Amino acid sequence: MHHQPLAGALFFAAGVVALMGIITAEAFYPGYSTRENTTISDLGASMPPESVVVEPSATIFNAIMILTGLLVIAGAFLLFGAAWGRGLTILIGLFGAGVLGVGIFPGDNPAMHPLFSMLAFVAGGLSAVASSRVVVPPFRYLSASLGG
Repeated sequence: MHHQPLAGALFFAAGVVALMGIITAEAFYPGYSTRENTTISDLGASMPPESVVVEPSATIFNAIMILTGLLVIAGAFLLFGAAWGRGLTILIGLFGAGVLGVGIFPGDNPAMHPLFSMLAFVAGGLSAVASSRVVVPPFRYLSASLGG
């Protein structure tokens, strides 16, 4: 059975949820600036020693990261038996796990948050580059350049 359309819908939903959730969290964070704040994870909680948690921004951001991670993992699970191999699917699943971990372990958790955020960024970039081999132009070039 072909699960690719459903997986694609889950990935699309993950992108929409993440984008709209981040915008919403920014709107509820007084003075938040993509230029001034160190990381986007500040929306969930900033890093110690002087962690700052701004509500409801933190709850929105962390919940959205958890939901986004679950959507990506579910999509990867549906693609696990796909013809293009398991390597790409594993990278996508690792990206989802990284995003999920960012939501579960906000920035005020200095032991776990950096590991999951690094996993999300590295696996996300690698999966975008790897997926350029299985998507058609012009998305092939877009995927490779965004992953790079």
